[in-house]
Amino acid sequence: MGDDLRRVLLACEDAIALEVLGRIDAGVLVPLYLRDGQLHAVFTKRREDLPRHPGEISFPGGRYEEGEQDLCATALREADEEIGLPAD
Repeated sequence: MGDDLRRVLLACEDAIALEVLGRIDAGVLVPLYLRDGQLHAVFTKRREDLPRHPGEISFPGGRYEEGEQDLCATALREADEEIGLPAD
């Protein structure tokens, strides 16, 4: 199943290379795991008091911060901050 996902998902480098009008650099992690042969995803629910996208269900992620190596590092940092998933 993991190989099937790798074939259909873009690598970080390929996603970053896409030309998108109005793009804001951000990294998003799609945390997937297998349990009892079933594929599961981890989502977050944004707080209701946030100015942007309050209460929405989303994957962990956020904007690029100056000094980060790349958007993959951004996604890993955000996943650690939002769901406690360590980068290693």
